[in-house]
Amino acid sequence: MNRATVSHGRMAVTVEYGDRMQIQLLPTVRTKAGKLQVPSSRGEGWSQIDPRRFQEALKRRNEQCGRKLVPTIKLAKAVIGTLPESQRLSGYHVESLAIAIFRDYQGPMATPTMLPTFFEKAKTAVLAPIRDSTGQSIHVDGYLGSEKSEARVNAGHILGRLAKRMWNATAAVLRRSGGLFSV
Repeated sequence: MNRATVSHGRMAVTVEYGDRMQIQLLPTVRTKAGKLQVPSSRGEGWSQIDPRRFQEALKRRNEQCGRKLVPTIKLAKAVIGTLPESQRLSGYHVESLAIAIFRDYQGPMATPTMLPTFFEKAKTAVLAPIRDSTGQSIHVDGYLGSEKSEARVNAGHILGRLAKRMWNATAAVLRRSGGLFSV
């Protein structure tokens, strides 16, 4: 019988199952005014959030991208999940980057093209902080420090290498197929 292990950090409780699937539980309270609050990312009190605003922005952008953005984000998170933990971007950061990157996207609405495009554009987008539309914190990526910090530059290099590998793999598939596939 597989057992789950439970651990806690500053903000959330994590339940990890025998198959390595994890669920993180984030405590939320509703104020008398009806607003939602979660533990502050700095561990000092509570932060007011508006998750619907972010959810609506993601839903709109996904629709604008022919419903290919969410699958692209899931794949990007899976790729990033293979990196050493110290090099991983948070899931919320990846989602926020994707919303910004695909704002005026005019390329093919196909995940095989959108995934390397995400990494290609993320390598420069990660250099500047992204405002947190939920209100949970000032920036979704505050953990990377200020604009063009060493951590941001390093993240940009990693994202750029991932983009290059993906474009090279795409080109190899096209060569092998004699150009029968399009992306």
